[in-house]
Amino acid sequence: MKKTRRFAPWALLLGLAFLSAALPAADPDLPVSHRRLGLHSNDRMHPNGAFQVEVLVGKQWRPAGFLFFDRFYREQQLELKPEWMAAGSPAVRLSRQGGGAAQIDRVLLDRQPPVRCSVGSRDALARLAAADSDVLDASRGMIRITFAAAGKNPVLALTARIEGLEIADRAFLFPRENPYGRPESVRSFYSYPFRRIAGKGKSADPFAEMQKRPPFFKEYSLTGSGHPSGFTYGWLSHDDSYLYASLDFTADNTRDGNKDYAALLLPTANGIKQFRITEQESRWGQARFVYTPRAGYRHKFYTFRIPRREIAPFIDPNGNLPLAFAAYGTATPGSTRPSVAFDPIRGQYLLVYAKTLSASPYFDIYGRFLDASGTPQGSEFLISSSTNDQLEPVVGFDPFNSRFLVVWMDYYSGSHYDVVGRRVLADGTMPAPEFVISGVTGNQIYPALTLDSVNHRFLVAWQDDRTANKDIYGRIVNPISGFFSTEIILCSNVEDQYSPTVAFEPTQQMYLIAWEDNRNSITTGRDIYGQWVHSDGSLEGVNQVISDATANQTEPAAAADPVNQKFLVSWEDERTGTSDIFRQLVNSSSTGPFLTGLAKNVTPLAASNQLYPTVAYNTSPGRFLLAWVDMRDGGWDIWGQRVIADTDTPLAPFFTIADNANPLYYPSVAANTTCGNFLVVYEDHGSSLYDIGIALVGKPCSLHLPLVQKN
Repeated sequence: MKKTRRFAPWALLLGLAFLSAALPAADPDLPVSHRRLGLHSNDRMHPNGAFQVEVLVGKQWRPAGFLFFDRFYREQQLELKPEWMAAGSPAVRLSRQGGGAAQIDRVLLDRQPPVRCSVGSRDALARLAAADSDVLDASRGMIRITFAAAGKNPVLALTARIEGLEIADRAFLFPRENPYGRPESVRSFYSYPFRRIAGKGKSADPFAEMQKRPPFFKEYSLTGSGHPSGFTYGWLSHDDSYLYASLDFTADNTRDGNKDYAALLLPTANGIKQFRITEQESRWGQARFVYTPRAGYRHKFYTFRIPRREIAPFIDPNGNLPLAFAAYGTATPGSTRPSVAFDPIRGQYLLVYAKTLSASPYFDIYGRFLDASGTPQGSEFLISSSTNDQLEPVVGFDPFNSRFLVVWMDYYSGSHYDVVGRRVLADGTMPAPEFVISGVTGNQIYPALTLDSVNHRFLVAWQDDRTANKDIYGRIVNPISGFFSTEIILCSNVEDQYSPTVAFEPTQQMYLIAWEDNRNSITTGRDIYGQWVHSDGSLEGVNQVISDATANQTEPAAAADPVNQKFLVSWEDERTGTSDIFRQLVNSSSTGPFLTGLAKNVTPLAASNQLYPTVAYNTSPGRFLLAWVDMRDGGWDIWGQRVIADTDTPLAPFFTIADNANPLYYPSVAANTTCGNFLVVYEDHGSSLYDIGIALVGKPCSLHLPLVQKN
């Protein structure tokens, strides 16, 4: 229970007076509702197999029925005959029938856990007592489970999963700029300072020493296979003889023998050199299935010990070693990454997302309409499906032609990702098939798009590695007739560029493209650069710095203010030692300076990390809304701030948009220009059946809606 401090009335009045003088006026339009979409609630199960349930009656096992499962953990219930449970200590027997590997997370009889289990592990009962991702392998043989007693109407509740015989072979790749794929497809690398320290010798216990330090990298891994989503942690160190690395892969909580692997990856002139570890392959290290302090369930933990002579040829003249990691189990990657756009003609939103059904290991692109309050309308519908992955969808709306453009990265070629699009009419119909926007050799990934509201066409930008480096490309797309321009090279600096964002300002008819840029990485880390682009696709001037402070600036997001002819760019910024959200105004007219004022820290008092910003502008109140993932309360919540466009000042310091108990990620925001509010959508990682959350920020359009409504 929280303690409440008591204040004298005079102290309260004095404090309120101080706050009113020190802070901007309070924002009267706070978030009014948030809810979960129920993305998988109506997803019909496609069973991979079943558990046969038998009950011991006297000395004979009687068949009681079957409980069917797919690859997602689900609770299934079976009513048992009361007369079979009359004797004390009732016993049931479970055996998998069909499908691939199977795991049990929890089994209860009348909501009570078992007291005995035939599996020899000492902690088997604890693993069966709670749905906590600490699972029991049930792939082979029968499992006998005994309970203390049963009620008058006994019900067996089993939480389990059964994999299919076909499992996607995508690995998690780190750094995260690499799209999901196989180790040989890695094109982005960390830089590890592998400088020789004379006389250091060998470390006594390098792996124990590494665990005392912060990880070299920490990346969130969203699974699409029923395994728990969670962080992957990596540590690195070295001495005169070896390179040491540890990989804590919390997303893989099942032990699948030689199927599971991790690999340390180095770039060479002939491709990727792999140092691979499995339970049977131990030349370069060891694979273990253990508990660690970073997860409350058993999972894969890999340790690498690679001789220096194997590494030395790949160390650059500055003493840095480029390297990456791959981790694979039946814990295959997943991605929803929702995006939303508003149709002011019909007063509705189109929400798009990548979703995997239980019948397929791959991700397809889906859409669903929402009304002005964010309430789902009708059923979800399929936008794109193939035998490989479609990921990272984004959506925009053209009111002149009354149609949406949905764009995503697509692996249907089977060898690399392309940027693909499809037009969706405001009534949900799709009169033409999908079309390739960019499909050259190499990966075209992480697309962004924005509408030119004057000329009624879209600019699509993406990260492109058709050459040895990662560049930013774009193309102007007419929503009716197809391409307006050929592909445009937006930035091809000799160093890498990542993660573009785009916005259009109609008064000056100018696009702004912003991205992460690695050209100063040795001195300042990653920076945010930008480029003006005219409506015909021609570039205005050269790349400009938006932020080149010390440490890294990443994950840019941009929106345009047509009234004041400005762009607002927001990003993650590590200059303070933690990741904060910064913002910067950029002019849209080439007759003036590129930047307006100085970069501002949106979250200066937050000691924890703030991540994944997004921003939109609403002309009705003349405000930007910034939203981001915030860890200040110990969880992963969605927070926001409104910014007055003409003065670049906040209406209030910041506020909570969504604070569910589940981790929340990757917000996307759209402005409702009719009602003057915003809709924020985000990933909700509540279980293996991840979901999408929806938050309405501002006064609702319908006055009969409650002022505060949280589901």
